[in-house]
Amino acid sequence: MSARSTKPHEVVERALELSRADGCVVIADEQSTANLRWAGNALTTNGVTRGRTLTVIATVDGKEGTASGVVSRSAVTADELEPLVRAAEAAARGAGPAEDAQPLIADVPASPGFADAPAETSSAVFDDFAPALGEAFARARAGGRELYGFANHELVSSYLGTSTGLRLRHDQPNGIRWLPVRGVADDRKRHANDDRQQAKQEFDAHFSPPRSPEPRADDTRSHAARALIHQHIVCTLTKQDVTRVAECQTVLGSFADAAGTA
Repeated sequence: MSARSTKPHEVVERALELSRADGCVVIADEQSTANLRWAGNALTTNGVTRGRTLTVIATVDGKEGTASGVVSRSAVTADELEPLVRAAEAAARGAGPAEDAQPLIADVPASPGFADAPAETSSAVFDDFAPALGEAFARARAGGRELYGFANHELVSSYLGTSTGLRLRHDQPNGIRWLPVRGVADDRKRHANDDRQQAKQEFDAHFSPPRSPEPRADDTRSHAARALIHQHIVCTLTKQDVTRVAECQTVLGSFADAAGTA
């Protein structure tokens, strides 16, 4: 059975069933990414990728306190699920107790969409961006400049379940654009900085900045739950997950022609 043939919430439930630890947290991240790349004032590549990362966090109680172990892997199949859980448990047994360990949180209402399919991005996210980029290419050619860069839009649906009954789901969009500029005139070196600044001004004037989507009703609870989990079990991966969610502040999907939205 392939990693994508099972639903993410089912993978979370199965991993929790397999756990023999005193406490267990499972996070399934379903990721889809759409990208555009350009060079010399022309598009070069575009496409969409999808993947899944599964993280198991096991906690083990001992005389001196609670220890945790974290194992994260991509494209985990049904046959690889139990070895992943056992690896997290082994890591917990081999770790020292955490000084600030606390019981896993409980009694939090489940997210309404926990059993729903993951949200996915697609090339359609660039429907407004791509034509406007073509206009930017034309202006760059007319001004003796070359545009190189890329635009990525990522959407991650995270499914979180714990042995204490927590069942949360959060959809996190993230986007980035990169636009270096190269002057192509004979006196390139002398005008490189001016070309870069002018192209940047034109590009920023033509495109509206990315805007974050309106939060779903359960987003606040999802963020709070992640933060609490980080505080209680102190593990590197959970810390990175909380940081990633906090830093995802831009969405390429909201790119639009500034002139058209003014």
